[in-house]
Amino acid sequence: MEKKIGKGSLSLLLSIFAFMFSAYNLQSSMDNMKLGEYVLSLLNIPIHYNVITILILLISFYFGSKYSNHVFAKAGKLMSLGLILIF
Repeated sequence: MEKKIGKGSLSLLLSIFAFMFSAYNLQSSMDNMKLGEYVLSLLNIPIHYNVITILILLISFYFGSKYSNHVFAKAGKLMSLGLILIF
């Protein structure tokens, strides 16, 4: 049976986005901010970027678990679980 692309495939993309959101340093900014800090400050959202990261990872884990028969769903689920355990 060939796996198809679907909502479960978003799991890996969301996990990668969450990692970039919390770990990528913006070297060009004067404050040496994380990508998440920069985006949230632009939007004037007074939430710490790690809260948003964990929410994205939980959504990624849900998609990877619920739609496990889609392409990259298992990889996204495992990556999101590993990152949740780190945070």
